[in-house]
Amino acid sequence: MKLNLVRPLLLLLASAPAFASISSAVITLPSDSPKAAPAVSLVQTADYLCATVTIRSPLKEIDRQTLAVQQTLATLRAAAERSSRFQFHDGPLHLAGNSSSLVSRSSYNNAVLQTSVRVLCPLVNGTSTDVFNDTRLLRQFIAGLEVAPGAELQVVSINLAVDSAEQYRDRLLDLIGEQAHSTQRSFGARSVAIEGLNNPVTVRQLDDINVEIFIDYQLNATVERP
Repeated sequence: MKLNLVRPLLLLLASAPAFASISSAVITLPSDSPKAAPAVSLVQTADYLCATVTIRSPLKEIDRQTLAVQQTLATLRAAAERSSRFQFHDGPLHLAGNSSSLVSRSSYNNAVLQTSVRVLCPLVNGTSTDVFNDTRLLRQFIAGLEVAPGAELQVVSINLAVDSAEQYRDRLLDLIGEQAHSTQRSFGARSVAIEGLNNPVTVRQLDDINVEIFIDYQLNATVERP
């Protein structure tokens, strides 16, 4: 007989975000998947609000397009460098559940030059009220930037984000191992098999401020019938 165990095991973690104005850290955005976490997961306050910003120019002349986008990008980066609250992110971005990285990128489609970048706001106090206020301030910060003639700047999305989710893999594997030993003892199982330990570390948003971090694994216990 095989048992699939789904009893939650949640740990609360504390984190201390950095305040450098330019961040090259690997960050992870939560997955939109409604799939519930397995038995072992970690729950913590998100490290950042992450605003994805597009800068585009529909000018017809390529040289003017390029200059308009470059000038606006430089303005955004310089404003973040002067800020004590916000960070310009130029490091890799992981989407939860995906092992590949995304970086800021430019595209040229239908005669429109466009680039996407990210601005981070470290979350310090860890309350929903602060998140809403930080979201407002982040939007105001971006909206108040001086855009070069012929360029357009837009906030595409604001999401919770965490520092590299892969940093939690060892801790999760230790907890999964503990669960396997506990299961074997509790049920007198002849054997315990764990599948999916090589899956990416996934992040799921729980509410306005908290995220759940886990590996999508399955634990099967084989118990002899009496």
